[in-house]
Amino acid sequence: MMWGIDLPCSDRSGAPRAVRPASAGDRSRTPGFDVRPAPDERPGQAISATITLIGADPSRLPRRPRKPDPTTVQLARVDRPDGLTESRLRPVRSATKHRRWPKSGPSSPPFASSTRVECGPVAVRIDIQAFHDSVPSAVREASTRLLATGGVGDLELTGGGIQAVVLDRGTAVQPWVGIVAGNFTGECDCGTADEDLCAHAVAVALTAFDNDVAFSGAATPPSAVSVSPDHEDYLQAAQRLAPRQLANLVAGHAVRDRLFATRLLAEANMLHGADHTGLQDFRAVLRDASNATTGRWEISDVEAAGHRLASEVEILCARPASLAMLDLVEEAIPVWDELSGHLRDAYHIARTEPEEITDSLLCAHRDLCDSLDLDPEDVTDRLNRLVERCHYELDISGYIDLPLG
Repeated sequence: MMWGIDLPCSDRSGAPRAVRPASAGDRSRTPGFDVRPAPDERPGQAISATITLIGADPSRLPRRPRKPDPTTVQLARVDRPDGLTESRLRPVRSATKHRRWPKSGPSSPPFASSTRVECGPVAVRIDIQAFHDSVPSAVREASTRLLATGGVGDLELTGGGIQAVVLDRGTAVQPWVGIVAGNFTGECDCGTADEDLCAHAVAVALTAFDNDVAFSGAATPPSAVSVSPDHEDYLQAAQRLAPRQLANLVAGHAVRDRLFATRLLAEANMLHGADHTGLQDFRAVLRDASNATTGRWEISDVEAAGHRLASEVEILCARPASLAMLDLVEEAIPVWDELSGHLRDAYHIARTEPEEITDSLLCAHRDLCDSLDLDPEDVTDRLNRLVERCHYELDISGYIDLPLG
């Protein structure tokens, strides 16, 4: 499931300083790409593929003869001590001469330096054709089918790699691909025992290439992410359940918990912008909150209305973001601002801080602005209108990381 890739170190200026050939100890799993040399090539001879370093400033590189730009690596068959062969990416001096750099000796590769430098993650782009040609034909055909049927969901950047939900004949899996310790690695929960990348991982990789995704040179796969002990216990418990057991347990919890139910439907892509159920539910709660002080009421009624607003806005925002949702939240903030005055007047008996509810509503508003990728001037105008409509000060520090006009 891996390609051996050795990435150049960089100093704090971002310039590549040294590149070393990959060693067998750099990898924890054995790759299994079906790469055969051409008739005029001997085993171990290289097939060219290109990785482009992103972010390096060529004008700041040390002057060296035959400086390759971009850095070139080659896909080669290498004999292992156990009698097997593997495919490795090895650096070369130029894109036209297939000569590997020696591990030691008087000759030094371009950018070599004896100075100790700090190595950091390097963004790389991989030659799509070289990757495509290295995949076994059966896996390539299966991945092509997945792409043709729209089986690959939205790409998600995580841990320096890319993952996506893939629907394969009614079964959903979530493969992840990335570069780990110099190796192009894939993980998938499909249960494929082959050492090659599975068709799901290949489909995600090709989708990422088509979208010009630059992979980090130091990614962390999902299996290596540390989790809290409690979370780990629940993961192990879920993995011990049969699929039907787990499905029934999840469905039963969704019936009792509306927030969980909404998140479940959102993760399954079963919520759509045309579904106005969430808007109707929140509008009803907002109407009840507006009437909380009508007739006979107590401070506890105001507190209950506020907590219900906070709970419902979380459920609302678990749905796909829309301008209608944003407008509705902007209606709710002044309504609560008006109600919060009663809590401020009765601070000696109130059990709820007004800011608890205000912060929940503002957080939802901020997240919606971010999700909708609004124009900075639009965000600024919306905030100014909210400030003008509210009697009490709004803490808008959470909007600092959003571009404002």
